[in-house]
Amino acid sequence: MSDTGVTFSVQEFVEGTGLNQLARASAGADAALAGQAVGRVLAAIGTMSFSASGFFDDNLAPTGTPRADATILRYVQDRMIAGPDASALQPDIRSRFLAVLEAGLLTLPDLGAQTTLVDGDFNPKNILIRRDSGGWHVAAILDWEFAFSGTPLWDIANMLRHRDDYNPEFCSSLMEGFLANGGDLPHYWERAGRIIDSVNLAEFLARGPSHRFYQFAHRRITSIAEASHF
Repeated sequence: MSDTGVTFSVQEFVEGTGLNQLARASAGADAALAGQAVGRVLAAIGTMSFSASGFFDDNLAPTGTPRADATILRYVQDRMIAGPDASALQPDIRSRFLAVLEAGLLTLPDLGAQTTLVDGDFNPKNILIRRDSGGWHVAAILDWEFAFSGTPLWDIANMLRHRDDYNPEFCSSLMEGFLANGGDLPHYWERAGRIIDSVNLAEFLARGPSHRFYQFAHRRITSIAEASHF
């Protein structure tokens, strides 16, 4: 904290169940209800808006547009070419992927134009849910250190990155809950989410084979490069 010169955090215990358990559950009813609850909260997060996009400074004011389209391309290029594991991809795969990313970004509107609160790490491992007489509710959203002002597409892309591992009813109910509670998405949201999630794929890859999502990122990037589209 700037007032004391000492860094500290304020914490409290919150009772809840990790969303990972229900997102992957075989029981459709619980997965669907949990998805709706998470969608409602994601829509509520998006009701907080700012005067500009960007990461936050010490006073929680956005500092610029660090995740607009040109910045996304530069970041991914840097992680793949000059990152700590730059040799992870075959040169032709890397070149093809970057070309597909650049072309894909040109099809999207200005990603720096939206200025709502984005968690930045919105996925099941960071969400606690709790059940009461009214059904499933989100008890807590954890780990806000990556929060910024931008488009909710970032959080949706993060949440659905591993959608193939989740109960389909969880995914569809999450989107229903988001849209039914004021969330707004363009018709191209799924493709846009895959494009901007390249930032995270590049980061996973750069962290090397020991990272839990390294192999996933390698497969996803290679698949996109070979298909020449997102």
